[in-house]
Amino acid sequence: MKVTFNSIEKIYNLLTTEECIDKKDPKKRLEQNFDQLNTNDEKIHKQYLSTKYTP
Repeated sequence: MKVTFNSIEKIYNLLTTEECIDKKDPKKRLEQNFDQLNTNDEKIHKQYLSTKYTP
């Protein structure tokens, strides 16, 4: 996995939003956040692959 500043910033934002702080089960919430982050990254990657670059 390539770690970039943007991905670190996304993770930080997900972890620090009020709705993401779950007192009952923080581990479950953390897993959901990573799933959401991965889904977003996959969408961006698919979008990138669908664009055709011709020099």
